[in-house]
Amino acid sequence: MSDQKHGTKKRRPLRKLHIGMDAVTGRIVAATLTDRGVDDAAQAGPLLDQVADPVTALLGDGAYDRNSIYADMTARYPKAGVIVPPRVDAGFSDTAETRRLSWQRDSGYNLRALVEA
Repeated sequence: MSDQKHGTKKRRPLRKLHIGMDAVTGRIVAATLTDRGVDDAAQAGPLLDQVADPVTALLGDGAYDRNSIYADMTARYPKAGVIVPPRVDAGFSDTAETRRLSWQRDSGYNLRALVEA
């Protein structure tokens, strides 16, 4: 069967929505839409440019564990924290699993999951 006969079209390219959220209020404070191949960490600056209120912390997944993120946050918000999990290739101790769960709870890292919900 031909695509022309049944009116099917080419698939549209996927896009990726990057959003910044206030973890306390749940309000979306910044957003960018990119092609799916764009690096998440590259969008931190454009997202921060949209935020009007002071930022106290950036919570992100492992994609945000980059020197450029730490430098950008230090330049913009010197007292703000960057809360990201250790890199995938980080060396872990025997107690890594329990320590990681404690770290997630104590650091507030799990708040970043609210943006996905």
